[in-house]
Amino acid sequence: MSSRIVLKLNRIPKIRTELVPTVSAIIERGAYAIERRTKGNMARPKSGRQYRRGSGVHVASAPGESPAIDTGTLASSIRTTRLSALRYAVQASTIYARMLYEGTTRIASRPYLEPEARDIVPHIRDEIARAVRRSAR
Repeated sequence: MSSRIVLKLNRIPKIRTELVPTVSAIIERGAYAIERRTKGNMARPKSGRQYRRGSGVHVASAPGESPAIDTGTLASSIRTTRLSALRYAVQASTIYARMLYEGTTRIASRPYLEPEARDIVPHIRDEIARAVRRSAR
């Protein structure tokens, strides 16, 4: 008579329980970094057209640059929102945000979120990969 012993080790539920809060925190930090850097780029000097605004001179952004801050409404409307444990959104809520971002027939696009996301997302992925490797040990 022979007997067989089979041991199964399913660590996935435990890993998932440990990993979701860690990954959520990584994504949250990345989303807030995108928001912060986007607002910072808007505040930098621009190279577009100059025109009088009240008693001062405003320098607009050139096509392809992030929008210049004039009243601050667009920059202050950019917010990071948690959609779920692993989903965050960084978005602007002004009426003209999309027109500036995508451009119109009269205005060339002034992208302001995507360039920052392109820089930061690889760092988020690397940090998540390190967290997964640590939890799989």
